[in-house]
Amino acid sequence: MAQRTFRVISAPLNIRNAPGINGTTVIGTFAVNQTFTEIGEPREVDGFRWIQHERGWSAERSLTDGRVFAELVSENAPTVPERQAQPTTTPLRRTLRVVTPFLNVRRSPSASAPIVGGLLSDERVTEVGEPYEADGFRWIQHARGWSAERRLDSTEIYAVEVKEQPPQPIPERVELPNGASFVPTELLTRLPVSLGQTQWIQYFGNTRFAYNLTTDRNPVRRRAYLYAQGLHGGIDFGNPNADIPVFAGMAGRVSAVRLNTDMYAPNFVMIVNGSYTVIYGHIANVAVSLGQTVSPDTRLATVDTAYNGANAHLHLEVRYQGQWIINPLLVMRADLRQALMNKFDNFALEFQPFEKWQTPLDQPVLQLSNSAQAVVIGPAASG
Repeated sequence: MAQRTFRVISAPLNIRNAPGINGTTVIGTFAVNQTFTEIGEPREVDGFRWIQHERGWSAERSLTDGRVFAELVSENAPTVPERQAQPTTTPLRRTLRVVTPFLNVRRSPSASAPIVGGLLSDERVTEVGEPYEADGFRWIQHARGWSAERRLDSTEIYAVEVKEQPPQPIPERVELPNGASFVPTELLTRLPVSLGQTQWIQYFGNTRFAYNLTTDRNPVRRRAYLYAQGLHGGIDFGNPNADIPVFAGMAGRVSAVRLNTDMYAPNFVMIVNGSYTVIYGHIANVAVSLGQTVSPDTRLATVDTAYNGANAHLHLEVRYQGQWIINPLLVMRADLRQALMNKFDNFALEFQPFEKWQTPLDQPVLQLSNSAQAVVIGPAASG
């Protein structure tokens, strides 16, 4: 295939980790007149034609309204030297995710080399050459320059390899603790907080947070968490920045608005759809009212940053038939679920070591309440 070069004519032009709008992450931008070279076949997704290049995927043009974001400036057929054998294998290129708040981009692999830019937490880069070791660091080369992957003794790690998770199907039927079962509904068709604005995640169920809380020496904190049997009863979307919007992500009706409350403090909203009730906790600037009908794109509030500070997050909790707390991943559209699990794929770090319940989708259904003040069923049950 001929290698085509494009010039950006409408900026900023987003760079995404995959072709499409829904379920993808913005990992950078191009300015006007910057150029990029195609490295694969174009794709048509979500109403746009997408071009793959060294830094990710960008939209070339709209398929619906005629807008053009990048124009073709050259098309050169790749040249192959005569009488030169072609390699039988292509070296694997790793994609790495930045796990430090800011990572310098340098002109060459050296701690004394000039800084030519920077990468933010969760940005992704793809190697374009072999790693290099110098000045006590392991360096990776990418489209924007050189960055340190880690110290050679691994005491500090700045970027980790992204390993895409294979598609994770949900069970056709979900077993309830009382022996009954139900077929999960595709309830959430949009993430309540943009994946690009989510800096960290806490999954549902057997998390280290839940284990630590159930073994806390403070009896008040212990009792407060036992309603969920010692497991985390929702998914937390973490971001300490101000004005991060929270969307409904589903269709339904607002069944409760609670302000200045100790539960899901400081405020929370509940939305009902059939047998499901979804709770949006730890929010501020509530923008909906009791009884209001909402769509997936309805803005409910913002993530509250005053109450939890650096640990600010949205707590998303899904209840079924008023008595069960279920994993939000089970009622999430498949592409959204997969994108979230691909971005936050370090399950060994997230989940408390246990003989069961070690991945995001194998977590049990929880009982909302019981007369025994919630029997702990997770790893802390025998602790």
